[in-house]
Amino acid sequence: VGCVVAHRQFATGETPARLDEVRQYRWPDQTRSGSSGLFAVKVAMDVGVKRIILCGVPMTASIHRDDGKPWVHYNSFTKAWSDMLWRISPTTRSMSGWTRQILGHPEFEWLRN
Repeated sequence: VGCVVAHRQFATGETPARLDEVRQYRWPDQTRSGSSGLFAVKVAMDVGVKRIILCGVPMTASIHRDDGKPWVHYNSFTKAWSDMLWRISPTTRSMSGWTRQILGHPEFEWLRN
């Protein structure tokens, strides 16, 4: 079924309809947000996931959802990823974009360990 985790409580009527847990969106030494993708990595690491594969988290400047608008937070968010690279790189790989460039893709040997 899964678990719905957010970084804050939601007001009545706001989505999601179900919220199982509220967690800090940053590590104590993290000074800025890294978008929902880095938050998802943090939550996975917090609960002990040993191999995290990012799909649909390219963090590419020219791509942000489907609204066709420039992504104004790109520089700030990618800076947070770069700052936390030392923390996430042992457990995290990516399938596409800038995150694949900095983290690498999930190679067979990495998956086996």
